[in-house]
Amino acid sequence: METILFQSKFSDWPNESQIIKVKRNDKEQKEALPEIVPFDAKLMIQPTKERVNVILEGTNVGRGTGLDVMPCNNNYNTEYFDKVERRGNKITTLSVMVVACLGIHTQHRSRGMLRQLHEGDTYVVRWQYRIEAAGARSLKGHASKWGQGGGRERCAYFFWQGSKSTINEKGASALMTVELDSERGPQRQVIQGKEPAVFLHLFKGRMMVHIGKRRRRETNSQGSYRLYYIKGEIEMEACLVEVPVR
Repeated sequence: METILFQSKFSDWPNESQIIKVKRNDKEQKEALPEIVPFDAKLMIQPTKERVNVILEGTNVGRGTGLDVMPCNNNYNTEYFDKVERRGNKITTLSVMVVACLGIHTQHRSRGMLRQLHEGDTYVVRWQYRIEAAGARSLKGHASKWGQGGGRERCAYFFWQGSKSTINEKGASALMTVELDSERGPQRQVIQGKEPAVFLHLFKGRMMVHIGKRRRRETNSQGSYRLYYIKGEIEMEACLVEVPVR
């Protein structure tokens, strides 16, 4: 909104009114807009065919069972085969322990409450398992002796962090994992909603995530009804997640 008197004080003041412009030909053909075509929904719902890979101590544990489950074909009995070592792995779960991180305090969960988690809390899950060679063959075609007998026992720790947990609680779960890890096993961070298949498989399809915190039961109550949705492509990896009743 500068006046002409103000603009005349500057020799290089930009003035669009003095610029000679080329008149546009309205008859010119406008650029054709791209055609909008709806995407094929069938391509969006196709399950992935990629193998589930979770590496712990240099071994691919897959889904934690030694079976390479392909939900797209309902083929649940195909053993995972290591192309490098030319054999498969049989994974046996020995024990699963869940520890709730309640601030500076810890509480070991009982077996009956093992599968009940809350989105406002953090938990440490200790998985003790054994890996044995499966499908190994000798030069004569018989089962190899290396595939017989027990394998080495291993231990891994997952610290699960709820979507509504605070930064301090997330840090406490990481510190607690270090304190509990006397075996010096691998440690993995697990974020709610992005749990790997091997983590979900530990709960045998009965994992439940509730709204609120475990210590504040009054914040979890939604009246006479509760609403959950179930997710998961495989029954043993199903999970119930509570959502607001609306």
